[in-house]
Amino acid sequence: MGEWKKTQCNMCVLSCGLEMEVEDNKILRVRPDPSSPRSHGYCCRKGRTAKYYQEDPNRLDYPLKKVGDHFERVTWEQALQEIGQRARRIVDIHGPRSVGLIGGTLSAGQSDLVFGRGLMSLMGSQYYFNPIGIEFMGSWWSHGKIFGDQMHFLEPDDDNCEMLIFWGSNSYVSGQILNAREKIRETSRGTERMVVSVDPRLSETARMADLHIMPRMGADSLMLRGMIALILQKGWEDRAYIAKYVKDLDAVRPWFEGVDIGECFRVSGVRYETMERFCRLLTTKKWGVHMDLGLFMGRHNTLNCYLLLILAVLCGVALMPGGCIVPECTILRGYTTDENDPKVWRTVKTDRFPVLGTYPESVVPDEILNDDPRRIRMMFVDASNPARSYPDTKAMVKALSSLELLVCIDTCMTETARLADYVLPAKNGYEAYELNAFQYNFPEIVGHMRHPVIEWQIGERKEGGQIWIELAKATGFLPKLPDFLYKAGEKAARTGDRIPYFMKLLAYAGTHMKYFDALPMIVGETLGQYMGSAVRAVVWAAYMTSPIANKGMLGKAGVPPLGKHPALEKLPGFAEFCRLDAAFQLVDDTP
Repeated sequence: MGEWKKTQCNMCVLSCGLEMEVEDNKILRVRPDPSSPRSHGYCCRKGRTAKYYQEDPNRLDYPLKKVGDHFERVTWEQALQEIGQRARRIVDIHGPRSVGLIGGTLSAGQSDLVFGRGLMSLMGSQYYFNPIGIEFMGSWWSHGKIFGDQMHFLEPDDDNCEMLIFWGSNSYVSGQILNAREKIRETSRGTERMVVSVDPRLSETARMADLHIMPRMGADSLMLRGMIALILQKGWEDRAYIAKYVKDLDAVRPWFEGVDIGECFRVSGVRYETMERFCRLLTTKKWGVHMDLGLFMGRHNTLNCYLLLILAVLCGVALMPGGCIVPECTILRGYTTDENDPKVWRTVKTDRFPVLGTYPESVVPDEILNDDPRRIRMMFVDASNPARSYPDTKAMVKALSSLELLVCIDTCMTETARLADYVLPAKNGYEAYELNAFQYNFPEIVGHMRHPVIEWQIGERKEGGQIWIELAKATGFLPKLPDFLYKAGEKAARTGDRIPYFMKLLAYAGTHMKYFDALPMIVGETLGQYMGSAVRAVVWAAYMTSPIANKGMLGKAGVPPLGKHPALEKLPGFAEFCRLDAAFQLVDDTP
């Protein structure tokens, strides 16, 4: 019999709680964790198959270097030294635009990204490419334009809305929401609530819906324009809400005047009478909408998201209880990127800008395969397989193959890794600490850190964060750090009192602002090595800079300071840091 350990699923953003039976360094069985405050005993089939992710036969155990048409095993020292020298030479000769980062995240793990972007910052590069550039850029950009913040985005108030809408989403099968099947069944069976599916296909979710809208594929934007025009024509918009919360509606209104509403619906493949009923429901009930890939990745995806947010505003459900709310998160996901800021790069060849710091990955081949001296010449790829999963894979393979240096950090020998000059073996989220920046529930806020359930060392695999720190040292871009930070980090790990380290870190950051974006890497280096994990240390830092700070949430949740600095804990400005430190300790103590 093995030992049952608690963890979270690594397969999607929801990170449902799991229990794993581990014996002889192997995962034997997986089951949902009934004590999880996040998923309450639910997990889908993806989570139940986690052992196959851990035991994949293509797992990497040792650093590899391409020699001719094959790979040879090398030491970590040789790989890091050679990568460091080549990378430094490319940046010194061609400048910071010559280097970029692809990936750095899994849907349920963002720790590598924290460190990878730290190295990009030290190199002076802004180029970061990730699959979210396909999925969410249109949505996050639209949220930034309408609500002023790309990081905080609308989600349904699932438990309190009168009408739960799934748009381009088959959540009954694909998940996307916690306890998806139970939630959809419960809402569908209730007499006071409705489930609505907007999907060209009769999906499993649509089969359970009270109302199924079936537009033609790619017709969402046209249908939405017709819906908004109909609501404005009928005068069904929530005028009291608009008067209180909305500005510049008059600048938008002309987009929906003179619209042939009937023709919009006819071309969209939906009946006028059905859409009139749907619009009346939208303007008389509290509703929330789950948007998913059918909308995010369809034709006119940015316009889809923009119009759907306008619809939520006109109906008076945006940022309202029972409607579309913004769940808070315990870890910062990033900052709004203003494409009109002259400091924000646009890509050289395609003139594209980032959203939430992320550039659209479909432009990668064009940004490599050109004659401009500022083109990308070197890529670090982490936990991503663009040669297989990005748009136009033939162009992607050609581009990646033409780079002067391609370094892959991954758990397996992927199609992209086979193109690389160096392949560095990483531990996965069941062998190492891991964070998920998409940690939110509503109305609860659930914070978690994935603890390793496989604690033995396998081969020469390393935690992703540690690999990035070693790359930063090898390239010479990580600055020499003061001894007092190392000493404070050692003492913090030994005594469990991290506040003195925090104060010294603030003092260092205040006098070295040019390294601000690399602070996670500095924390991983000076505190992480003594805590046994760079990621574990960075999770602590993430809590100390949490978006929930100074909102009274920790006090309401009954999180007291650890009692290590009783005098300082009474100071209003300092007490919150002590509570944040205590919140991390709770998470660290509770896998």
